[in-house]
Amino acid sequence: MEEQEINLMDYIKTVMRRWWMILAITAAATLLVFLVSFLSPKIYEVSTIIEVGTLDTETKTMIESPAKIKEKVESSVYEVIGAKTEIPAGINLVKIHIESGDINGAKTALEKINNSILAEHRKLTAFQKEIIEQQIEKNRTELAILEKEEKTIEKTFQPLTEAALALQPAIFQLSYLKTQEMLDNKRNAITRLKSETIGLNQSLNYIQDSKIIKPPAASKLVGPKILFNTLIALVLGLFIGIVTAFCQEWWQKNKLTK
Repeated sequence: MEEQEINLMDYIKTVMRRWWMILAITAAATLLVFLVSFLSPKIYEVSTIIEVGTLDTETKTMIESPAKIKEKVESSVYEVIGAKTEIPAGINLVKIHIESGDINGAKTALEKINNSILAEHRKLTAFQKEIIEQQIEKNRTELAILEKEEKTIEKTFQPLTEAALALQPAIFQLSYLKTQEMLDNKRNAITRLKSETIGLNQSLNYIQDSKIIKPPAASKLVGPKILFNTLIALVLGLFIGIVTAFCQEWWQKNKLTK
């Protein structure tokens, strides 16, 4: 116990004897890091937010999954290196950001990414709309044919109805039933096509293009972290100063011993 107290007192005495060295090293390290941090170029986070459009808002089918966009951005598919993405859970937003001291350069790079993504998505929505419009046109053509056929059948159906009611022979009854069945089939087909066409027209309204929610802009300062760096330098400088003081004390003792 006494030896431990003696050793502890030796340490304290060493620190007190060489406090000027410890203070000088600590101050020099802290000042150096502060100046380097203060004079270093400022790094900003420049970000943009894209809302991914949908091919069908009812089923929430997105034009492209945010995960796929993230993969393409971060693998430099759009020829921009260093861009990162964030995908908030449960929504169709993608945040793309770049950390850079050149705000205008970062904005230009993000605009390039945005334009590339929007161009790709417009092609996909245009293709989807074209398919739907072609199907609508096909349905309209079929409807015109079916309605014409319906009218033709109705013209022959009316005399058969009158004959069946007046004469009621088996041959008229059979013809009447077959014609009635044909007419019902045509009307059912017309109803089905009209309903399908209404659904297709609604699908066109459900298609939404991707859009920019937040244009590229500097959102926050990310570096250098002057206060954090200075505090770290203060702690490390103090540690190095103490270690240096003890090393010098040990060297002097050994020198005197020899």
